[in-house]
Amino acid sequence: MGVFAVIGFIVVVIGAIVMAFWMEKKRTDAVRQLAVSNGFTFHETAPDGLEDKTGQFKLFTKGHSRKIRNTMRQEQAAFTVSQFDYSYTVGSGKNSSTHNQTVLLVETRALSVPAFVLGPENVFHRLGDLFGVKDIDFDRYPDFSRHYLLKGDDEDAVRRLFSADILGFFTVHTGYSIEGSGNLLLIYKGGKRLSVKDMEPAMQQRLEIFKLFWKSVQA
Repeated sequence: MGVFAVIGFIVVVIGAIVMAFWMEKKRTDAVRQLAVSNGFTFHETAPDGLEDKTGQFKLFTKGHSRKIRNTMRQEQAAFTVSQFDYSYTVGSGKNSSTHNQTVLLVETRALSVPAFVLGPENVFHRLGDLFGVKDIDFDRYPDFSRHYLLKGDDEDAVRRLFSADILGFFTVHTGYSIEGSGNLLLIYKGGKRLSVKDMEPAMQQRLEIFKLFWKSVQA
C-alpha cells in the first residue's frame, strides 16, 4: 500500500469517527430538547440509581462496554418513567458488534410482578425446548405462543399475570421484549434504537403496555 493510499485510509477513518461523534451529539441535543419540552428531566449519562435498578435484568448482563445515554426521566403521581438509549458490545476486534436499543423503565409501588422475561421466539428457542428451556405457552393464544418466548421461575404466578388483555395485545404487536421484577417493568425492542421523532409515540405505546400489567395486578 502506497503512502497516499495510507494517508487516504487514515483520512477516511478520521472522517468516519468525526461524523459518528457529530451524529451522536446531534441526537443528544435533540433528545434534550424533547425532554425539556415535555416536562422530563434530561441526563446525558445514567442518572443516580438507574444502573442499580437495571442491573438485575437480563438485557444488562449481555456483552461488554455497556452504556446508558440520553435519559429522559419523569416522576408522576403513580409511577416514575425513564426512557434512554442503551448499547452493549459482543465479541472483540473485527468480530465485534454493538447492539443499540431505546429502553423504557417504569417503577411504581403499585406494581408487584413475578420475575419474568418475554421476548421474540426463534428457531433456536424452539430447539431449546429439547434441552429443558421452559417456554410458557397459552393454548388459547397460539399466535402469542408462536411469536414469543416467555420464561419465569414461578410459572403459575406468570400465567396469572398474563391476562387476556396482555396476551391479546402481544398477539397483534410482535417484536417486543419485556422484563419484569417486583415493582419494575422494562420494555424495549432488542437492537432497535428509536429515532427522536418516534420517541414520543413509542413511549405512549410502551406506557400502555405498562398499564396492561398494572391492570392485571390490580384485578
